[in-house]
Amino acid sequence: MQVIIHSALLQGLVYAFMVLGVFITFRVLDFPDLTVDGSFTLGAAVTASTILAGHDPWLATALGTPATQDQVFAALLRAALDGAADIEDLVKLPVREAIGRFKYIPEQRIEEEYKQVEKKLAEQLKEALDRKETL
Repeated sequence: MQVIIHSALLQGLVYAFMVLGVFITFRVLDFPDLTVDGSFTLGAAVTASTILAGHDPWLATALGTPATQDQVFAALLRAALDGAADIEDLVKLPVREAIGRFKYIPEQRIEEEYKQVEKKLAEQLKEALDRKETL
């Protein structure tokens, strides 16, 4: 009986973190984009399959960590925060929806759309910094 209770509590704790992630995605951010939730699953699958293929676990962990175009956006946002922009302004940037919908863009238009989104992001970050400087 004690084993069942212990197992149920452990399983509930694991599901609690998952529910918290979905709650943050839908309620706090108020933008239904499950890209983050899917990237954890993808990273875990890449890591597991790399380990099962007989490679070093540290290498597998590095391969399972998403490090792609998001670094460009993260660097721009970090620069804006260093420039003392309000986090509330950054979270409410209109370009955020374009970034979330980027996965639905046809492959032949990816480069063009990426440049437009990057341009919009830079403009909106500059506006957020300008608003902060005028206050």
